[in-house]
Amino acid sequence: MVRTFRVVVVLGLVLAAALLLGLSSSPPQSAAGAPRDTTAAASSDDALILLSTLDLESFQDAIASIRDSGGEVLQAYPPNALVASLHPARELGLRQQSPAARIERGVVDPGSVQALGGQARLGAYIWNSAFRGVRDPAIPLPSGRPPERQGPSFRIAPAQAPGGGMVAYAPTNNQTSEFMAGTIVASVVFVESNGGTGNCSPADSQTENWDTTRRNAVLSEIAAGLSFWTARADRPSPLTFVLDDRGTQPTSCEPINRSSDDEGKWIADTLKAMGRSGATPSNYYSEARAYAASRRTALGADWGYVIFVVDSYNDSNGLFSDGHFAYAYLNGPFMVMTYDNDGWGIGYTNLVTAHETGHIFGALDEYSSSGCSTSDSYGYLNVADASCNNGGITTDKSIMGDSSEQLDGSVDVSTSARGALGWRNPAQENGHTVVDVVRTATASVTPFAPDPTTDSTPTYSASAGNTPFPPAGPRRIGGYSYGTAAAVTISKVAAAEWRLDGGAFTGTGVAPTDGAFDEEGDLYSFTPQSPVANGVHTFGTRSVNNFGHGSSTASDVLTIASSQPDGDGDGVPDAEDNCPSVYNPTQTDTDGDGEGDACDSDDDDDGWDDTDEAFIATDPLDDCADLSSDNAWPPDINNDRRVQGLDILFLRPALGKQQGQPGYIYRYDLDTNGWIQGLDILYMRPLLGQLCTNP
Repeated sequence: MVRTFRVVVVLGLVLAAALLLGLSSSPPQSAAGAPRDTTAAASSDDALILLSTLDLESFQDAIASIRDSGGEVLQAYPPNALVASLHPARELGLRQQSPAARIERGVVDPGSVQALGGQARLGAYIWNSAFRGVRDPAIPLPSGRPPERQGPSFRIAPAQAPGGGMVAYAPTNNQTSEFMAGTIVASVVFVESNGGTGNCSPADSQTENWDTTRRNAVLSEIAAGLSFWTARADRPSPLTFVLDDRGTQPTSCEPINRSSDDEGKWIADTLKAMGRSGATPSNYYSEARAYAASRRTALGADWGYVIFVVDSYNDSNGLFSDGHFAYAYLNGPFMVMTYDNDGWGIGYTNLVTAHETGHIFGALDEYSSSGCSTSDSYGYLNVADASCNNGGITTDKSIMGDSSEQLDGSVDVSTSARGALGWRNPAQENGHTVVDVVRTATASVTPFAPDPTTDSTPTYSASAGNTPFPPAGPRRIGGYSYGTAAAVTISKVAAAEWRLDGGAFTGTGVAPTDGAFDEEGDLYSFTPQSPVANGVHTFGTRSVNNFGHGSSTASDVLTIASSQPDGDGDGVPDAEDNCPSVYNPTQTDTDGDGEGDACDSDDDDDGWDDTDEAFIATDPLDDCADLSSDNAWPPDINNDRRVQGLDILFLRPALGKQQGQPGYIYRYDLDTNGWIQGLDILYMRPLLGQLCTNP
């Protein structure tokens, strides 16, 4: 959701602080504070989902359950808190499939969920502030327009081989954020000087110290910045950000008092503290990439990057000594920002996060003072920076543009930035918005043998896969070439379908070989569920991936020549056919009497021929009423499931009426002779007192 920042009047400030920070001893009795101003109301489908379990397997299962139920996880806070777009009608199904302890749609008292442990309390805090607009009084309200940045807010990573060369094209450890789609881990590291041993020797004097209140404020602002991306129209789905709080991590440096070029020293310190024992100031970039990849793997995600947050609370201007305050490496693996972010302040950290996350996935700066050029191009698809304000499009309002654009209530993402992220050529398909980078689904089928065959229900072997959408290049910035991205896909097979002779696709009869469709590629089979008639037929199959992209159809032409007699040519041998002389390949038998509907004169077996019921206007496929308006059994005139004197009373006023005369009612003409008379009553008399029953 895009946010603007008009000053709002806060009512009940003390209650607001208590609710947001979870300090109150009991839930508040009224609204805690004025909502943070937004350009659109929060979606009524948005919900905070808290789990009763703390293991990652249950956490990932819950995400899958939400997606399977037709919802979408927008953000996740492992191991037990999620924000999802989930229609209220689907709540019951989710509770039955996952360990959802609470599903909340309004403001939540964080203290009330403390007992759930894990990140439940933090999840409630972020939900209140980032998704329900309850402002944290600890975050100063932004005032005025922040200063324009000077120079680009991105850095270009040292060249690294994609590594792996895997046939499946799944991301390697050197491909951690190639395009923005799927599940993305944003690991937040709060850099904390400790005066100890490390890469700054002697250790820097400590001037900054994180506290829980300010850390939570930063996490909330980061969450709001990430929600900017999930709120965009025409973006791929699923798109989920996993906010991975790594807490405070020690360094011997006080980063804010140094040049940003010293990042290798303090980043290596923090990486060592998080288990990357080989991290040094000379290899910190590759170690950060490896750490992002490890968090991606641990949380079962598609991509991962690291957000290093440097404390600047006591600093005079929130800038590194060389004037920088926030930047990201194009296509990762990390971004850096300070607590105060120069004149942007903590209150605009959401915008800083959104902008720098754009760089993480290949989008370039568009504000004029960045030195951008329309001849620059980047991203997996190598899209030109057409909205660069130095000679490019200036009428759009883009998150990659200048501060006036970012603060505009209609801020969005420029067409060129969308292309750089991979969001090019959006189109609706299978209930998803499909963009170029997820157009990867493929299918192939093994020709059936022998051909011709006597098997009228042939089982085909087929395979579904995902071939990477081809990257483009070379990428260029400032006249320098940065090569072409390596081909990669994060798509998984979600389903497969088949059809006969160009008819409608169906999933009935499809069976994945390993029991589930959930890999980049899967083998499967498909079998017609009823016999196919003799003749030449075209069997087609296709796959659909988890982003909704359907493959082209793979086909095989097969001649079926069954050796068993099939007089009506419906593909069912006469010896098995419930209508051997009438074409009925589906073999439908409504009343289960062994005679197919196609040749059964009384399909519902209620004693009246189908043609007579068509005249009387009762249902020839239903022998017993479900409702008083359900004309099913002809002698049951009042549709109460019993033939009795009351039915005769209904009929008597129409006695003597003939077809075409006023008062003639087809429903009462049980012998279908066009004349309501005593003979119709005689049809009813043997049935008086009898009941019908529904299955």
